[in-house]
Amino acid sequence: KVVTFRGSVQTRLKKLEDGLADATYLAMAGLARLGLTEVASPVAVEDMIPAAGQGIVGIAGRPDALPVEIVDLLASLDHSLTRIAASAERAFLFELDGSCRTAMAGHMRPTKTGWAFDGEVLEPDGSKRWSGHASIDSSIGTQQAAALGKKIGEDIRRDAGGQLPAFED
Repeated sequence: KVVTFRGSVQTRLKKLEDGLADATYLAMAGLARLGLTEVASPVAVEDMIPAAGQGIVGIAGRPDALPVEIVDLLASLDHSLTRIAASAERAFLFELDGSCRTAMAGHMRPTKTGWAFDGEVLEPDGSKRWSGHASIDSSIGTQQAAALGKKIGEDIRRDAGGQLPAFED
């Protein structure tokens, strides 16, 4: 049974002690920062695909409103591999009308020979799952990555046959 509870890491761990749940998901980065990694077991990406865009930090600004030095500084922070992954993951979300309230995951990553993308959509209670995977054995740019994410989204929509869950606000 899935239950929702909120609070700080310490509050959530106390709720576990009190028997409100048998387990919870917490970010390893936060646990490491608090010196609490001994209470956790990391979940492999093969076992649970992360939410699309998870761990990607973005900076937005209007170039016409910023000094050139700041625009140049921000441009120097660009990481092309992350931008490629984000392009695929965002296109996947867009294709499936995904939001932060959608049980949906998408993960694009470089491989030894190119790129791989995994995506899935689940019923909120986990009773149904639709998933897709694709690999490209080459170097790609953001447009090709976006096309790959869109294709996986299209495949999942087709496989679900109009049965993708409607999520309540």
